[in-house]
Amino acid sequence: MTRYPLRVTHRRLETPDTVSLGFGVPQDLRHVFRHQPGQFVSLALDVDGESFERSYSISSLPDLHPWLRITVKRVSGGRVSHWLVEHALEGALIELAAPRGRFFDPPTAPVHAVLLGAGSGIAPLVPIAKHLSSAGKHRVSLICGQRTEADLILRDELEALSGQQDCRVSLRLSRPEPGWTGGRGRVDDGYIARHLPGWREARMPLVFYLCGPEAFMREADDALRACGVAAATIRRESFALTPEEETGEPGIAVLAAEADEAGDCNEVRACVNGEEFEACPEPGESLLASLLRVGASVPYSCQEGTCASCIARLKVGAVELGRGALQILPQQDVDKGLILACLSHPRSTRVHIDFDDL
Repeated sequence: MTRYPLRVTHRRLETPDTVSLGFGVPQDLRHVFRHQPGQFVSLALDVDGESFERSYSISSLPDLHPWLRITVKRVSGGRVSHWLVEHALEGALIELAAPRGRFFDPPTAPVHAVLLGAGSGIAPLVPIAKHLSSAGKHRVSLICGQRTEADLILRDELEALSGQQDCRVSLRLSRPEPGWTGGRGRVDDGYIARHLPGWREARMPLVFYLCGPEAFMREADDALRACGVAAATIRRESFALTPEEETGEPGIAVLAAEADEAGDCNEVRACVNGEEFEACPEPGESLLASLLRVGASVPYSCQEGTCASCIARLKVGAVELGRGALQILPQQDVDKGLILACLSHPRSTRVHIDFDDL
């Protein structure tokens, strides 16, 4: 995957363990780093002589900021997040890949978007809220859950959003200190059950965006479905797969509109940045592994499905997609032919995928 060295031009410590880093994008790379709300970037970093690759949500909007910004919270034991929080100073060069991701699906008609975030999960929700609010036809309810007031991330931008028409922002603390006048308690199943009737009062189609720790998103997802919310209206941003969801269960069959006969695959073809690559997969190889073996410049990072860098569209043939991919790709995207190349195995004589047609 092609990466480009970008310089840190802005640094802001949001909390003692969270930093926002703005990267200057040269004019000749503006088209490469043009991004949509809710997308992420993968970065490559050497820490103490060891190489790492990590993905982080973008917390900026290209129309509002002259730079690309990520917001990173230190993870316990996380060497990359620790380095970024402590050592990524203005002037540092860090290699970033082009933005990718399908978390946000821009609505074509007016909707009431309910954005539920916790921890650093607020990072991609802020630009989504800004985008929807600026359109002037949607309603936005943004709920941010943190432990204490000192943990509030992007607070000034959240407060600015709360003053915009048709955008309601609720800041909730699970461990509020004396003097806190905002919401109290966790954004949990009880909170969702109590507020869902109010969200429905807008009489607009509801769509939900969840981002935060995996346990938070699972609880929110379960609570919404228990209240009768259709799964197709719930989208989650996740950079982690639950291991048991990738074992013992059959994969998902994905069939392209232009199908091919079932059988041993002898041709995997991929389109990347207008260039075409071809491989003959070995038994048991994923689409990504077969393409990397022949030196194809396909986008990838973790090779385990968690980073979502290798999203592609199936154009010809059939594949079996690992069931755990549904934690990264919503079912409605899979129904449209989107797959993760690292979790996909060919199930037809030919398979053609396109990394550009997203």
